[in-house]
Amino acid sequence: MIKLILHGGGNLNRKELEMIIREIKKDFSNKNRIKILIVPFARVEECWKGVFDKYSKRYFDISLKKDFILASPDIKKFKDQIDSSSVIFFTGGSEILLKKFMKYINFSLFKNKTIVGISAGANIFSSSYYSNDRGIIEKGLYELPIKTICHFDSTKKSCLKKLTSSGNSSKKPTLAINEGSFFVLYFSKK
Repeated sequence: MIKLILHGGGNLNRKELEMIIREIKKDFSNKNRIKILIVPFARVEECWKGVFDKYSKRYFDISLKKDFILASPDIKKFKDQIDSSSVIFFTGGSEILLKKFMKYINFSLFKNKTIVGISAGANIFSSSYYSNDRGIIEKGLYELPIKTICHFDSTKKSCLKKLTSSGNSSKKPTLAINEGSFFVLYFSKK
């Protein structure tokens, strides 16, 4: 089973932050330590350390001990980090940058993990998504039976309609995820 927390991006207010932390922690109530991998590959490399610092500070309440790990761009090390982590954060940014690294990672590596995907980090898991950066519908990397549009608000209703009716996957549910909001999904892939 894989638990996916798909977040719409943007800044979180305190209440939203507490809700997402509570959602992550409830699966680990019997653990003192939770290893948390932060994957900043949706940003340019010069920003990775800053993104890591931001997320580890924002979500420090998840683990009693600070067990945050910055993802390695070395694919073998990255796979080992995924294997040894309980929670994996995919930060926001560019889906194109994120896909360059993630195309080497099989979805089965996420078995028994909690995945938090924020904006671009959410989009890569869907069958298709609306790219706010490029203003087009693109194919997701892991092709789970959902479609996503992040940073959703009332100005994007026509984009949502286009995404909902797009392609061979028009019967798949479409998640319109507002900034600060999130959906929790469970997947069991055989």
